[in-house]
Amino acid sequence: MRLAPVIVLTAALGFGLACGDSTGTVAECTGPVTVTAGTGGTMPTFQWSPACRLFEVAVEDSLHALLWFTRSSSANRIAPPVTYGTAPQGADHTTSPPETLQSGRSYRAEVVLYISDDSAPVIGNASFRP
Repeated sequence: MRLAPVIVLTAALGFGLACGDSTGTVAECTGPVTVTAGTGGTMPTFQWSPACRLFEVAVEDSLHALLWFTRSSSANRIAPPVTYGTAPQGADHTTSPPETLQSGRSYRAEVVLYISDDSAPVIGNASFRP
């Protein structure tokens, strides 16, 4: 009879770990990151290094017009990778539908860190062509 409580406790601990934070062990960003736009044609995937959680990922065209963004609410909750046009875990606001990217045109992806309501700097960017 003494084994039953131990088994229940072990199962409860295992369940708690499985239902943990969706970002796992990815820490918040603390400074500049290096952004890359991967393959995927007009639906590229964005990564940044070091892999950390941030506030916003945005894509603009060569004239600086915003085409798509995804962001969390007043927190750094978005971890890489992020695919253009798809809301990642942790995002509360995402442009839908995204503007269609054109093959061969130049675009820029930017990532933003939330510090306070008055401070959310761009901490990394990458130019790319789908």
